[in-house]
Amino acid sequence: MKKIVIAMMSLVFAASIALAADEPVKVEQKTENKGETTKIQNRERVREHREKKEMRKEMKQTRKEARENKKEAKAGK
Repeated sequence: MKKIVIAMMSLVFAASIALAADEPVKVEQKTENKGETTKIQNRERVREHREKKEMRKEMKQTRKEARENKKEAKAGK
């Protein structure tokens, strides 16, 4: 009985570590000035927005190229 309990506890511990590894750890920068924290958050938000904008631009280009390839394939038949 004792071995089963130990095995179950170790399994739960391993599962909790695995779940913790999947979640990104965000380190919050501590500053004395609240305005500085807001500036940091705004910079992060702007960076994320730029990344999303760039990704949308790439997807648009990919779709455009796919349409062109499809037209060329139809014309080649």
